[in-house]
Amino acid sequence: MTNTISQADFKRLTSKRKKVIKTDAAKWDISNQTASFTAWIPGMLPSKKNKSRVGSGKQHFYTDKTTKELLDGVTAQLVAERVKQLQHKRLAHFTITFEFDVCDMTSADPDGMIVSAMDALQDAGIIVNDNMRHARRGSWSVREVGEGLDGISITIHGVLAEERR
Repeated sequence: MTNTISQADFKRLTSKRKKVIKTDAAKWDISNQTASFTAWIPGMLPSKKNKSRVGSGKQHFYTDKTTKELLDGVTAQLVAERVKQLQHKRLAHFTITFEFDVCDMTSADPDGMIVSAMDALQDAGIIVNDNMRHARRGSWSVREVGEGLDGISITIHGVLAEERR
């Protein structure tokens, strides 16, 4: 079952992205309540690492337009799941498991897909940050499936966090 969200809601729910990235962990109230988040994202997750290029004269990386559009779609799906499962809270100090189902093992890039997935999880407001301060443990597996059955299963267990006001 695919959840849909309007473009206006997507922009509103992901508009805090820059604020979150610049925020340090001291600005989060970490509770002692634990929570879990699970999601299934159909299709092949693009590797953001392999689709980036360096901007001219600066130390910035730019992702190509097609990859950015695909990742925005993944983020929108994750936002819809976040609203259902976590409301407006995020997970901190978490363990995460990725299960990649791919139809072509030769083109699978788990490292690149993990980077893309972690960025999408942060952009969607599911995790506080994707750095090692919050990601305590992780695992991943890849299995080959039939044509058109590829996707990624994400399971996260962590403590709830709310941004201080």
